[in-house]
Amino acid sequence: MDNDAHNLQSLIEAMDDVILELTEQSVIKRVWAKDKSKLFMPPEFFIDKSIPEVFGEFGNIFINCINNLLRTGERQQCIYPDFDKNKNLWYCAKFQKIDSSNTDIRIVCIIEDITVEKEMTDQLEKNRLELIEAKNLAEQVARKRTETLSIMSHEIRTPLNAIIGISNLLDQATFSNKDIKEYVDHLSYSSNHLLRLINDILDLEKIESKKMELNETPTNLISLINNVYKQFLPFAKTKNLSLYFNHDCQTPEFLLIDDLRLTRILNNLIANAIKFTEKGEVCITLKTLVNQDNKASILFKISDTGIGIPEHLHNLIFDKFHQVNQDSHRQQEGSGLGLNITRGLVRLFNSEIHLTSKPSVGSVFEFQIDFKKNMPLLPQPEKKAESTEFNFPPLPDFKLLIVDDNPTNLLVATRQLSRFGIHSDKADNGYSAIEFLKTKEYDVVLVDLHMPGMDGYQLAKYIQEKHPETKVIIFTADVLEEVKLRLKEMGIQYILSKPFKPEEMFDLFLEVLESK
Repeated sequence: MDNDAHNLQSLIEAMDDVILELTEQSVIKRVWAKDKSKLFMPPEFFIDKSIPEVFGEFGNIFINCINNLLRTGERQQCIYPDFDKNKNLWYCAKFQKIDSSNTDIRIVCIIEDITVEKEMTDQLEKNRLELIEAKNLAEQVARKRTETLSIMSHEIRTPLNAIIGISNLLDQATFSNKDIKEYVDHLSYSSNHLLRLINDILDLEKIESKKMELNETPTNLISLINNVYKQFLPFAKTKNLSLYFNHDCQTPEFLLIDDLRLTRILNNLIANAIKFTEKGEVCITLKTLVNQDNKASILFKISDTGIGIPEHLHNLIFDKFHQVNQDSHRQQEGSGLGLNITRGLVRLFNSEIHLTSKPSVGSVFEFQIDFKKNMPLLPQPEKKAESTEFNFPPLPDFKLLIVDDNPTNLLVATRQLSRFGIHSDKADNGYSAIEFLKTKEYDVVLVDLHMPGMDGYQLAKYIQEKHPETKVIIFTADVLEEVKLRLKEMGIQYILSKPFKPEEMFDLFLEVLESK
């Protein structure tokens, strides 16, 4: 027996499958099977019969494999189901050429039962498909949710911009009738309360979808918190409460801070502390735990002498829409989102917020943040605390075009800018704006984002291409991150959100004009 024959015999003895020896003409010469039950007819019935005679309609599959084997010399295989359609069985036929110096070319066909492997593979493929479908569905739901929030944000904030804008204009006017001033104050308070609620919902969406990222800039931490402290002094005074701000001498001046998010955390905690405290004090405390060359670790503590929170409710107060409702104290107004958002923002700083509280004694909220240190190249101006005073110096003279399809918002923007000493042209759609641009060169164009026909994106692109010296400020009620990212990719640097504060509009226009 030559080596090939010996190898073939060893292969046969080692395997528990059906093995056929074939000629080049696909005629069966020998059959091996340890388990004869695997054959659908006695072995001797196979001998000297062609593949099509034995396997019927499946023969063509085998013939194709044999032809490819003889043509290429490479091993071939095919997978096929059992002849009996009532049996859920699957097989794999593998073809290999055996060359021998003593005989003609022989072909060995090994038929394996792969039913178990096939079932496992099918199940895995099914699971993969289900995962892909679930992922696609989740992405589709997320997109729909984002689109819905974007539409809701725009549709709610657009009329709210008109309400708050007109309230601000009235607040800047002088009235002899005290009742009118009181009406304006109530209107302003209610509209800003609604705006805070909308912002809470949008921030919650950003946090839950993990689309919020820190935007760190060199910031004077003490000045930042001092501004927040000054902002809440009138609120504390109306309740006859003492409000304190304490920090140690080790606190570094300049750190890399996302001042917007840190301010939001402090605003939520201090507002809650004052709201739930009827007598005594609220204290803002900073303690420097680490102060090294490149980093500083600061412990923030907001304490009060308010109603306190029972221990069994400590975890619940951070849940969405939850408020502590005690018989001894009337449930306060609010969305119930503030502390949930605060916890999400603290986690954005890679930290956790902790509560210590006892009923009728008070509460302490504290969290620790590790900041990178930064030495600014130039002195950083102290940011102005929010104020209800509207004493603005006139802006430098410049040519301005305002584009907005909402007539009320167009009126509000125009009137507010006139308070800054600026007279502007007005267009109620993108096409009208282009006609203005054809006849006059403008320094700045204030563009609403969502307009019928030509929207703000298209108009901004037109201005960038045709009037590159003209600065574009996007004026929008759509404040989602996707919008900001798209504008950033377009090279748009300046965005004024609706509703706007007069001081925000003034500072932004001043920044744009200085850049020119």
